[in-house]
Amino acid sequence: RGGCDLEQLVDFLPPDIKSLFEYEFNYVNDHNFNVHRDHTNYLQLSESLSNSKKKLIADNIPFIDSNVFSTNIFEKKYDVLVISLLMDFTQNLYYFPEFDVVIPFGDYGNILQDKIKSKTHNKFLNCFNLGMLSLEDFERNLNFIRQRTNSHIIFINGLDEQDSFIPPNDSYISHTCYNQILDKFSQMHDNVSVLDVRNILSHNDTTNNIRHYTRKSYLLMAQNLKSKIENHINIQFE
Repeated sequence: RGGCDLEQLVDFLPPDIKSLFEYEFNYVNDHNFNVHRDHTNYLQLSESLSNSKKKLIADNIPFIDSNVFSTNIFEKKYDVLVISLLMDFTQNLYYFPEFDVVIPFGDYGNILQDKIKSKTHNKFLNCFNLGMLSLEDFERNLNFIRQRTNSHIIFINGLDEQDSFIPPNDSYISHTCYNQILDKFSQMHDNVSVLDVRNILSHNDTTNNIRHYTRKSYLLMAQNLKSKIENHINIQFE
């Protein structure tokens, strides 16, 4: 589960592993918004909101749709879950008082206005920018996921190397903070591990921003992921 850039990682996995995976990537909805359902808040909302509340929200907030709340993570029994946390490292949260819900949105420097016009109902929706996910809520979301599955979870973290050539120039600060929480969390729980890109990549492996990597980088990440999966399920793949 993660951004569509991880499809490049999947391309480098051996066919016998690739065929066993199910995927939940971001997508473009009917209003041409790029829907990143890979923020951990959406996993929390998928469980906490009623179906009627999900429909109400999806029908009235144009940059999402009902699929944003869909996931098999808590319903199916997987041996391993692979979850990228990069959207937690990236997006701001917006509170919509009309629906009493907090929704992630955006990209580095892409801030939603306090009022957005709904393309579906030709009206303005009030929302309030809460900033990025707090470190406390980040850890709470990690624990929420862990407590609701018996699968081994491999979280993919983000680079936090300081380099002025990686836009945005201050993103490494938030990445460092979230990585520290994830490091401690994984050390506390036997069913959690980290695909640590800090041990594989550097700023030389990024492209247009700190969370997009060169194609060779995804090969290295795929090799690391293959090793972690083999170690957990005790099977050697070709």
